[in-house]
Amino acid sequence: MGISIDASRIVCTDGAGNVRLDTNEGLFVATNYLTGTKTLSQHVARNLNNSDIVTIDFEQVHTLVACHASATTVRGAFKVTTSDNSGLAQFAGWYNAGGSYVHIFQGGGTLNYNGNVAPTAIAVYSFFIESGQVKLRERVRAKAEYSNNTGFNDNYLTIVAPTFEYRLLCGLYV
Repeated sequence: MGISIDASRIVCTDGAGNVRLDTNEGLFVATNYLTGTKTLSQHVARNLNNSDIVTIDFEQVHTLVACHASATTVRGAFKVTTSDNSGLAQFAGWYNAGGSYVHIFQGGGTLNYNGNVAPTAIAVYSFFIESGQVKLRERVRAKAEYSNNTGFNDNYLTIVAPTFEYRLLCGLYV
């Protein structure tokens, strides 16, 4: 392993000469360690006898907590629970907060999105930083399907209220 150090850069290589650390690549510097919980609303799509139809299709941003003004990146973990341990929380564990958490629901039918067949509901959650605030983006699309061949003409699709417990590192690459 080789190490090269000068006034502004450190480079470490393995025995084959492959670079394993180069401080010019930028290192993540954590400015905040934040913990907390956030409970979102329950959402219900319905289709009552194929005439009273409520479809869910929205995006909402929830402000969670302030962070250092120079922070641009969120890393860490979160888990999702619900009051009755159903839906999102079934088989839940800790997830990476550095991307998007996608939950797909398959009810009795499908959504038709731009001509493509899709699940009856999809919920996408993403942590991000904007103007010194840690935020959680919630994107939900859901439709309760009508089916006259099941004997159940009044159908509901419920996304129970999820609670996010988060442990986040906020910071920037320097």
